[in-house]
Amino acid sequence: MTFLDSAKKGLMQKTFSVTIHVENKDLLLDPEDIISCYFIEDIYKFCMVGKLVFNDTKGFLEDGPFTGNEKITITYGETEIKNIIFDIWKMNKVTQLGTTDPTATSTVEVTFIDTVYELLTLRKYSKSWGPNTEISTILDHIVNKMCGLKELNTIIEETNSTLTGFAMPYWTPLQAMKWLIKRARGKITKTSGYLCYSNTYKKFTYNIRSLEWLFSTRNNWDSISYYFEHDDVLYENKILEWSLNGIDNTTTIMLRGGHWKGYNFEKKSLIDVEYKYSKGVDKSTLLGTKSLFPDISDTRTANILLASTSEDEIKRIIYNDWVKRYSVQQAMSFVVRGHEKRYAGLMIDVMWPAAERTTVNFNPQLSGKYLIKSVTHMFTGGDASMPYRQKIVCLKNAYHNSNMKVLYKATKINNSMAMEW
Repeated sequence: MTFLDSAKKGLMQKTFSVTIHVENKDLLLDPEDIISCYFIEDIYKFCMVGKLVFNDTKGFLEDGPFTGNEKITITYGETEIKNIIFDIWKMNKVTQLGTTDPTATSTVEVTFIDTVYELLTLRKYSKSWGPNTEISTILDHIVNKMCGLKELNTIIEETNSTLTGFAMPYWTPLQAMKWLIKRARGKITKTSGYLCYSNTYKKFTYNIRSLEWLFSTRNNWDSISYYFEHDDVLYENKILEWSLNGIDNTTTIMLRGGHWKGYNFEKKSLIDVEYKYSKGVDKSTLLGTKSLFPDISDTRTANILLASTSEDEIKRIIYNDWVKRYSVQQAMSFVVRGHEKRYAGLMIDVMWPAAERTTVNFNPQLSGKYLIKSVTHMFTGGDASMPYRQKIVCLKNAYHNSNMKVLYKATKINNSMAMEW
């Protein structure tokens, strides 16, 4: 039988609070009234989003009502307190809770989203930039000046790619950013594949990063390894549950290769760029020695016409799509005890036990580094023994040390580990 240390249990029960801000007052929810509360940060999503369900036993709707301008603050953490502010975006429903006095109590369900979403989507702008302007310079202007995020923590990875000119044709910032990141190439990484996302790094950060940077040794990582077996049930990096989303050959069609075409108006000639699976793997930093597939290169699977006039731009667009598809081919979900140190975009090291530990202690395929794609922060009120848990979806874009000779070999490998094994 495993016993819970009373001091640790008491600490866990105080790890979060939820406050709803209405006009002229702040309403702190009683943990006993919170049925469920969660929010998700994801490197493939532009913003964080979540849902709150609680029992209104204090007449909240009378103190409100909701007008669309309310905010929610979720406070959590053990060693570092984080206060994340969200906009209430949708009142899903309010339902009757009791039968004796049917209007006295109710269950309220709301959807909330981080405060950046409104800045990215509700306003449109027209602006142009001259030739030879770096894409990162344009992105910096959109994020920090148009959206006003300079007061928050923002990280924009510098690019080494310019455009002949860019006119923002009365687009929202989000529309412009989607168009630009398809064509951005990192100054350090020399590859495309940029992502825009919010995460809880340093409490709140808006990031524009390339997948190549996130998979490389330059990225931050948790120096404490993750284990499936540990004597302490509250060990912060103990994996409580896991599941694997494995390979699906249907999704590999666009990874195999093909032809992408544009038109050069100066030379009055068609641009034809051939791309293969092997080229994509050779450009990518992998978390192991072997890629996920054999050399499945086949240039007959795609024939796509792009509205581009530059061969270099077409190559950037191709790899941007390729690396984003390839990176999610093998995704592992872990449930762990909640801790504020984890965020989307962090690297972790998993010590995966071998099935038969006669010759090796750890699984040579699945042990090693993983990139956290998303973190679902899950809070539960009442007397839950673990009121704060996290579901982390992790990407492993290669097999750590596979003996399968048929798999295509990695050229660039991130083989650093939290500890030797």
